[in-house]
Amino acid sequence: MPVNKIWISAHSDLPSGVTTVQEICAFWKRILDEREYRPVDLILFPECCSRPRGLPKELTYQLSDESYLPLLEMLSVEARKRRCYIAFSAHVPPAVAGDRRNAVTLIDRGGQVCAQYFKVAPTKDEIEIRGIKPGDGPVIAECDFGRVGMFLCFDINFPELMLAYRSLHPDLMLFASACDGTIMRSHWAYMCRCHLLSAIGLGVCTVLDPAGSVLARSTNYRSYVRAQINLDCCNVPLGYPWKDIHDLQRKYPDRFVVDVPAGLSTGVAYSYDPDRSVASFLEEAGIPVLDDYYNEMRKTYHDLGVPLF
Repeated sequence: MPVNKIWISAHSDLPSGVTTVQEICAFWKRILDEREYRPVDLILFPECCSRPRGLPKELTYQLSDESYLPLLEMLSVEARKRRCYIAFSAHVPPAVAGDRRNAVTLIDRGGQVCAQYFKVAPTKDEIEIRGIKPGDGPVIAECDFGRVGMFLCFDINFPELMLAYRSLHPDLMLFASACDGTIMRSHWAYMCRCHLLSAIGLGVCTVLDPAGSVLARSTNYRSYVRAQINLDCCNVPLGYPWKDIHDLQRKYPDRFVVDVPAGLSTGVAYSYDPDRSVASFLEEAGIPVLDDYYNEMRKTYHDLGVPLF
């Protein structure tokens, strides 16, 4: 597997002062034209990006339902033109989905819908006022650069969903939300052992590494984030393999790199060699991936009679 570097971006804006479906689509078209002037592999918009701000609630909901298909059509054209993936969150009306859903729709480089995730954990208001029906579980999209998972806002509070995603081994998680998530975003990135890109409506967008560390974030000057990430990576233990890790980095400088966050006692290993995967480097030195190491320790504790294991 070669080095797998991709450019990703996320936006925190929401339509304001618009009163028609055409204006909602024009808002996001303008955002793309103004900001996405460089090639990018994946773009993420925040939760309910089809729902304008500042209007009476009933009109807001009506426009949200009516704008889904026109927004999908416009973004499909943009994805095809830009040769990138675009993920956007919007309420899908019953006429389209059979039930009203809060969804992340992922469009591929050819402008086709390649995956759709329905929010598993809608809020009480979403269920009782908007009639949102929950989704069944995690969704993984097989993109040309790796495996992508998606989740929405209130989903972040439920470890059952996080662990279900973890078992599917995503390379990148997309989090579209109306709330920030703060430490929970880092927790999801670390527990899913993958990079995480978040688009937070009117909040801070971030790119996190598989240790949950912030690689890039939006600011008060820029309501979007753009970063390049290397998906040929994995979490590794420190401690006993520390000397082996150092030796391997000295042997292959700039080709095998381990980033070590403060206070976590684990690292993230990367391959920057176009001809070798990070797994091949670890295998050469006998360095286990983090979960293999933890599973070995679980067996040790079990054999020593610890009831929990």
